[in-house]
Amino acid sequence: MLLEQPTSILSKIYPKGIFRKNPEEHSVYITFDDGPIPEVTPWLLDILDQYGIKATFFVVGDNVRKHPDIFKMVVERGHHIGNHTFNHVRGMRMRNHDYIDNVKKCEGLISTRLFRPPHGVLRPWTYHYMEGSYDIIFYDVITRDYNEKLKPEKVLEIVKKYRPNYAICADGEYFFNQTGKTSIECDGITIYSGSDGMERICNDNTDVVLN
Repeated sequence: MLLEQPTSILSKIYPKGIFRKNPEEHSVYITFDDGPIPEVTPWLLDILDQYGIKATFFVVGDNVRKHPDIFKMVVERGHHIGNHTFNHVRGMRMRNHDYIDNVKKCEGLISTRLFRPPHGVLRPWTYHYMEGSYDIIFYDVITRDYNEKLKPEKVLEIVKKYRPNYAICADGEYFFNQTGKTSIECDGITIYSGSDGMERICNDNTDVVLN
């Protein structure tokens, strides 16, 4: 079964990779991978707008190429953008230089220092090659929302059981769609941009509740 939280071993393999931020920030970073997706992204943007929430979208270059108008919507609505390779390639199944070329192909369509490797893994050589040019963002909680066998309640349970200051990854932008969410409880939450280029959601009570 896929771990909802990566092991500490990965932070040793990728020492400059970002898994979580300073716990004193009392913050949660919400990220969405694999878009833009016509069936989901516009609706998701409307939900985020409704509650004044900003997120970070790690986009697949080929989806940007196919749906430039939707990608433009993400940018114009003030969300941060990250590189998620051009073809959502697996880092452990490609030669290093081929992987780098795929990342750079995506870079040709977007402008960002943020990079998240699909499936959360990179070959060590690739990581060391990229760490000087990119802020490599992993995640500390993955919602497993892409799993069609999981009921909406289970997806929400995964999110709620972890404490703040985690980078929560809703893979494939399907989290809100699958759970049928029409509202987000944001009482007491303040939104502000982080100096690291990612968007953070801060709550003085250290809880971000997604209902």
